[in-house]
Amino acid sequence: MRRTGWCCRRASPACWRRWARRRLLGPAAALFSLGTAGLVSSVAEVNDAATAELMVDLHAALAAGRDPATALHGVREHARGDAVAAGTAAAFLALGV
Repeated sequence: MRRTGWCCRRASPACWRRWARRRLLGPAAALFSLGTAGLVSSVAEVNDAATAELMVDLHAALAAGRDPATALHGVREHARGDAVAAGTAAAFLALGV
């Protein structure tokens, strides 16, 4: 059995989910402890070209005064007609304010 952190990979599914959440939120917690107010991050591999377009739209929405979650939601709505753009937008999440 290979041990990874405090939960082994063959442990109960509940233990594995706790470990996975901790790994995902660890870098975010570190950034928030340094004073970061919000974070937008992908949780899966994304298409580079689609991400570039998505980020232009996201930053425009942020510059217009929208919070990260609302800006990301708007980008997702805008990307709805294109499967690659929609999949890329769905791979991002917003944490914080």
